[in-house]
Amino acid sequence: MGYITSFEQYVEHTIKDEINKTKYVEFVNWIKNNFPLTLEIRWNQPMFTKDQTFIISVTAAKNHMSVAPEKYTLDYFRKSIQESRYKDSSHLFQIQFKQEINYDLLKRIIDFQIEDKKNYKKFWRES
Repeated sequence: MGYITSFEQYVEHTIKDEINKTKYVEFVNWIKNNFPLTLEIRWNQPMFTKDQTFIISVTAAKNHMSVAPEKYTLDYFRKSIQESRYKDSSHLFQIQFKQEINYDLLKRIIDFQIEDKKNYKKFWRES
């Protein structure tokens, strides 16, 4: 894949299926249009920041999107994530491209991250 420098380049190199590509871009645009966040490419992946601190990343794979707030936030919302039938691990959860996106849940997760990290000075949350 090489070094990714833009969101468009990330999408073109990562998602081959046009339907999945459209769903992914629509989801990322939903975040961009509904929250006061900055979309950045760091470590070859798209992530959203606010005031230079990490809020959430949404990466793409062949059959799903991986959504990663921070572990603290993931643990806080884990029951709701599982109730939405999303596969979860210790640091992220997956939304299959064939699944519906639970925008209400995503809004609560992002709002929580923004509020909880208000005035936070470091990129990552300290454990």
